[in-house]
Amino acid sequence: MTDAFLDRIPGWWHHFGVVLLFQCRRVTDLETWLPRYDGELILTDKAGEVQLRLTLTDLRGEWGLAVGETISGLQILDTRADGYEQEARYHVRDFESGAIDLFCQDIRVDVLEGADRYPS
Repeated sequence: MTDAFLDRIPGWWHHFGVVLLFQCRRVTDLETWLPRYDGELILTDKAGEVQLRLTLTDLRGEWGLAVGETISGLQILDTRADGYEQEARYHVRDFESGAIDLFCQDIRVDVLEGADRYPS
C-alpha cells in the first residue's frame, strides 16, 4: 500500500471497523468483455464521526459481511511484495475474526462528508 493511499484515510485506518454497507455487483470488464465483481464497502469509526467508502475493483475471495457487523482487525495489504495473487493487488482482511478475507485489483478511498455521508 502506498503512503498516498494511507494519507487519504484520516487517523488510524484500522479504527474503521463498523460496517454500514457492503455490496457487490457483477459487471462486464470493458477491456476483456469478461464478467467480474466490483464492490463498495462503507465503514465508520465506533463513534460514527468519520465514514470511509472503499470502492473495490475485481473482487476475489470470501465475503459475506452484514450491516452493523464489526471488523475488529481491518488490514489492507499490498500483495505485490509477496509475489502471490498476481491478478489482485490488495488483500483486505480482518486478521482477528476473519469476517472479511478478499482480494481486489484496485481500491479507491473516499471520506464521506456532508450530504455524501451514508445514513446510519
